[in-house]
Amino acid sequence: MKTNHIITGAGILFCLAFFSLPQAAAQDCKTIHPSKQRECWENIARSGEKKLSSAKLSGAKLSGVDLTKADLTKADLRGANLSSAKLSGAKLSSAKLSGAKLSGADLTKADLTKADLSGADLSGAKLSGASLSGASLTKVDLSGVDLNGLDLSGLDLSGAKLSGAKLSGAKLSEVKLRGANLSGLDLSGLNLYGLNLREVNLSAANLSAANLTLAYLASADLTGADLTGADLTGARVSGGYSSLFYENGLPKESSEERFKWLDQETRAKLSGAIVSRSKTKGINFDYWKKYGGIVND
Repeated sequence: MKTNHIITGAGILFCLAFFSLPQAAAQDCKTIHPSKQRECWENIARSGEKKLSSAKLSGAKLSGVDLTKADLTKADLRGANLSSAKLSGAKLSSAKLSGAKLSGADLTKADLTKADLSGADLSGAKLSGASLSGASLTKVDLSGVDLNGLDLSGLDLSGAKLSGAKLSGAKLSEVKLRGANLSGLDLSGLNLYGLNLREVNLSAANLSAANLTLAYLASADLTGADLTGADLTGARVSGGYSSLFYENGLPKESSEERFKWLDQETRAKLSGAIVSRSKTKGINFDYWKKYGGIVND
C-alpha cells in the first residue's frame, strides 16, 4: 500500500511538471542561444501553448498548426510557413510576417494591427472580421480572398495580387494600389473617389456604377473594362492634365493642343473599355473612342 502511495505521488508530481513545461520553456526560449531559439519556439507553438508574444519564429514550419486565439504580438514570423494554420482570434499586432506563407490560413477576427505582411502569401486565406489597421500589405498575395466589409482605408497595397478577390463592401478610402493586379474583379458600385490607381491592372474589371471621381488613372490598364454608369468626373488618365474627361461635369476646351499631354507612356490603356452615353458621367465620348474605348448607346 505504501508503494502505491509513492507511485501515485510521483505520478502527480510528473503531471504537474509536464503541464507547467510549456510556460517554463517559453521563458527558456528567450534566454538560450539565438541559434537555438527558433527551434525552441517552434516546439512550444506545436505544443499548444498560446502565450507566444515576441516569439522568434522566423522561417518556422507551422503549417496546419492550431494557434487559435494565440498571443503572437510582436512575434517574428518572417518567411514562416503558416499555410492552413488556425489563427482565428489570434493577436498578431505588430508581428513581422513579411514573406510568410499563410495560404488557406484561418485568420477570422485576427488582430493584424500594424503587422508587416509585405510580400506574404495570403491566397485563399479567411480574413472575415480581421483588423488590418496600419498593416503593411505591399506586394501581398490576396488572390481569392473575401475582403467584403473589411476596412482597408489608408493601407498600402501597392503591387498586391488581388485576382479573384472579393472587394464588395470593403472600405477603400485613400488606399494605395499602385501597380496592383485587380484584373477581372467585380468592383461595381465601389467608392473609389480620388484613389491613385496609377499602373493598376484593371483589365476586364467590372467598374460599372463605380465612383471614380478625381481618380488618377495614368498608365492604368483598363483594357476591356466595363465602366458603364461609372462617374469619372475630374478623373485623369495621363501624367498631364487630360481633355479626355470633363472638369466639374463641364466640357473642357477641345483643342488638339491639349493632347500633347496624352503621351503614350502615361496614358491609360482604353482599348475595349466600355462606357455608356446615357449613364457614364464625366466623359468626352469622342476622345474616349479616339483612344480605343467603346461607347454604347
